Amino acid sequence: MHVTERGLAKGQSLASLYFFLLGFGSLLPYGTVTSTLDFFDERYPSAHVTFTFPLASFISNAILIFLMVYIKKRIHLKLRIPISIFITTLLLIGMPIVSFLLPRSTLGLTILWAFQFIS
Repeated sequence: MHVTERGLAKGQSLASLYFFLLGFGSLLPYGTVTSTLDFFDERYPSAHVTFTFPLASFISNAILIFLMVYIKKRIHLKLRIPISIFITTLLLIGMPIVSFLLPRSTLGLTILWAFQFIS
């Protein structure tokens, strides 16, 4: 195993990058949505989004933890990380677009909950 100048082996630095990307991929949607809760609360005042959006994110992450056992057998790690970050980014871009197109509507709120649950 080749050791770099910093004392980390190539495999360890690659593993550190993967763990960074995994953490980034799981914290990006949660941090983005929780920092914009005031915006969504204004768009959907009767929906209590300050409670339901973080709850949807937490529930989907809890379910995904158990599904990872099966997903890891089917999709290689080098594909799982970029695909998940790409999908999360698309969903996060779509959330404000949906809220502008469908403000104060049940359909818009349902779509936003689905986006939050998926991301």
